[in-house]
Amino acid sequence: MKNIYLFVLLFMMFILVGCNESNTIEKIDVRAQLLRDGDLYIEELYTYNKPINKGSLERNLELFDYQTVEFFEAYIPPKMKSLGQFTHEELERVHVANNDRTYRPIFAKVNDDKTVYYRYRIDKAASKFSDTGELNWNIFASIQHDLHQVKIDVIFPQQIAENEVTIFSYNKNGGKSEVFDNRITYQTDFISHTDTFKQTVFFPAHFLSEMEEEKSTLTLADRIEQEKNMEEMLVRKDLRLQNIEKGLSIISWILVGTCAIFLIPLKMIAAKWVSRKIPMAEVEKYNPVYLLLLYRKGTLQIKDFIAGIFSIQHKGLLKIEKVSASYRFQKEEKAPKQTLAFKYLGKRRTIKESDLFLLNWLFRHNTDGYRTFILDSIAGPTKAERKQKKYRRKLESFLIEWKVWKEVVDKEFQLANIFKKGMLMRKIYPVLWGLHVLLILLMFLADAKTWQVILFASICLGVGIFYCYKHIEKKWVQLVYFAGCLFIGMQVNDTAVNTSYLLIVILTGIIVLVTPRTTLFFKAAVLREAVKKWRKLLKSGGMPIQNSKVQLVGISQHAILLGVGKQFFTRFHQKFPNEQTDNIVLFDHHVIDMITYVTNSLKPSYVNRPRPHSGDSGGGTSGDSGGGFFEIFSSGDSGDSSGDGGGGGD
Repeated sequence: MKNIYLFVLLFMMFILVGCNESNTIEKIDVRAQLLRDGDLYIEELYTYNKPINKGSLERNLELFDYQTVEFFEAYIPPKMKSLGQFTHEELERVHVANNDRTYRPIFAKVNDDKTVYYRYRIDKAASKFSDTGELNWNIFASIQHDLHQVKIDVIFPQQIAENEVTIFSYNKNGGKSEVFDNRITYQTDFISHTDTFKQTVFFPAHFLSEMEEEKSTLTLADRIEQEKNMEEMLVRKDLRLQNIEKGLSIISWILVGTCAIFLIPLKMIAAKWVSRKIPMAEVEKYNPVYLLLLYRKGTLQIKDFIAGIFSIQHKGLLKIEKVSASYRFQKEEKAPKQTLAFKYLGKRRTIKESDLFLLNWLFRHNTDGYRTFILDSIAGPTKAERKQKKYRRKLESFLIEWKVWKEVVDKEFQLANIFKKGMLMRKIYPVLWGLHVLLILLMFLADAKTWQVILFASICLGVGIFYCYKHIEKKWVQLVYFAGCLFIGMQVNDTAVNTSYLLIVILTGIIVLVTPRTTLFFKAAVLREAVKKWRKLLKSGGMPIQNSKVQLVGISQHAILLGVGKQFFTRFHQKFPNEQTDNIVLFDHHVIDMITYVTNSLKPSYVNRPRPHSGDSGGGTSGDSGGGFFEIFSSGDSGDSSGDGGGGGD
């Protein structure tokens, strides 16, 4: 889990660094000359903050259907000169690729230039009516970078008075238009890359003396009223988006607090404090299965069937011996040459259901009349056997029986009263789904998206929620859904809103990752902290023992199950050199190797067969004659498995 947190942190840093390292346009000068035939001749000089990434430049022109681009050219201008200070001879021509009015300059070489110069001509950029001339053009649309220090000059064919021109140049970030002689100048400090900057200018119709007049029922007053209404609509839209951004900021802080609650485990801290009152001598007596359930938060792994075997031995009903490994493992170079044999000494009616299931499933009658389980009889295929279908079928059989045993254990230990699997997921994830749907719809409404777009987004989000509900315990499904929410939310044309929503999605992803799959009731949390403390004590070598043999067998079982067996064996001898352990089978490093080799071979990576109903398998079907996995593996090997005994019992 710590690796996941590190990945999320690095991902956030990557986003922030990536944003800071991208090209930005520090300055842009535009000079547009309106010709008497209504064409617009435009020159643009872009100055970037650092040498240009040559492959990333493009200039998008958004025109009306009746308008065309007569030519578009790109140049590398001379250094340290502003627009209008250089001649055509000083320019270095650059080839331009055109794709549906998206123009990409292709540089022949890489250099340290920070400027690029465009010039192009738009046919019929202006319109002429009986009472006015109109220039309505989208200067910047679908731009790649934020624009800083923008200056736009529109030059008319003749001088113009301030009362002869009406200018609409709305920019939510502010800007100023002024009239000088035969030109109007617009200046602003910033234009966002998510905005389309449009300029509409009404001027005397006789300026377009070489252009035919268009017929229209609209008067100049009507056109001005339309532009005013459009500008007021944009103001309201931006105000809505500002309010949305403020709301997103508040929600971000709420999510930060939620992350803090999960990352600061107050219940675990309290449980650790209370667990101090539980003596280690009490934990030492825990049933091996119960111990492992507490340590693993109620989720057993395939290899944990050995805890069930130890549970029977914990009651004094098993005798453990070392025997020679099966012939098939004698041929395997890395396989242990000895294994463990567990001989059942009790009566079947005296044990609980989960132990009885193991007895029927894994133990078989031996020649001496006792039911015996040979550890390597359930081992998966060796390296040489992995491609053989019969061994895959054996592993499938084992997994089916194991899942039924796990259900019996869950019922016997009443795990529902100790752990709640997926409880927080089922409470928190739906809230996050609803939150993101609500936020996206509000953002779309604030951005004045069409109802068709809103309906389509709602359907996509609804389908995603249905799939997430079906797979609510799969965190990767939730993360993919919220990534999809981010993609949809980024369709809003506002940088501040996009940034705030990106932060919300990142925080949501962190909440998904840190939401525990299993919720422990406080009593279980206290007991688990005691088990963790016990594990730490075993790892350091344990404590002095009184009932030497019986006590040491139980402690050895706990150490093996908790994954600290080898450390316990080594450090116990260092701390208590006078203790005799030679006659205890489990107190041996090689025993751990035997168990590990078998459990590691039980990997269900290629097993996809569905689990049958518990009533169709398990203790009822295993009986004394069935064996499933065990029977197939042990056939032909039983003589070798019971070999030369050795190792002594306990």
